[in-house]
Amino acid sequence: MDSPRAAFTLIELLTVIAIVGILAAIIIPTVGRVRSAARDAVGLSHLRQIGLAASLYADENRGRFPYSYKANEYDFSSVLAAYIGAAGTETYGNNKATSDIFRDPSATIPLGDLHYTAHPVLMPHFANGPQFNRARLRRPSETVLVADGTQPLSGNTHVSFWATDGSGAWTPFAGNASDDAPIAPGPDIDNDSSGGHLRFRAAGGTACKVVFADGHTRILRKEAFLRRYIRLEP
Repeated sequence: MDSPRAAFTLIELLTVIAIVGILAAIIIPTVGRVRSAARDAVGLSHLRQIGLAASLYADENRGRFPYSYKANEYDFSSVLAAYIGAAGTETYGNNKATSDIFRDPSATIPLGDLHYTAHPVLMPHFANGPQFNRARLRRPSETVLVADGTQPLSGNTHVSFWATDGSGAWTPFAGNASDDAPIAPGPDIDNDSSGGHLRFRAAGGTACKVVFADGHTRILRKEAFLRRYIRLEP
């Protein structure tokens, strides 16, 4: 007489399915957070290298930070490429360096070669004034030099966050509002047709990665990105 074959009962099968579902519900979000944190860490590493490159450039140019853009010649990614071991990767056609250092792994429009944006006074547009000498900075550890920027459809950010906290009318010098008030971030969106804004794409879309003028990096949530971090003292 054959012995009966062992088999799962319906209750046992449903129990296993329920356990697998619970484990998946726990693991999948955790994996997503780990991946997001890893992308943020890579982005911070990029910004740290950009900050160091800007400092090296200033060392060789009488303490002056590079322009963010000079028409028909370069933007700051092309200028700083040589200082991060990316010499020879520049392309003149759209004034962009092709090094991945200037691309952010969390950028959702990956077409561009520049996903970060510079302080509009520390690294000004060529037509908007002279290069800024870092000796004039009174608070280098509290002044953002380069940060995440919003992306138009081209994928490339504007070279400076000129529209942040004032939609073009912003003056970066202290005195217009409390330094301890959060900035007005502007349209924190991808495909930002207006341009010139900061992008809060770190920490799951709640924070902005920045490098300060002294070279250290941070991830600043919207409520913690204070006006003092972009304002200058005359």
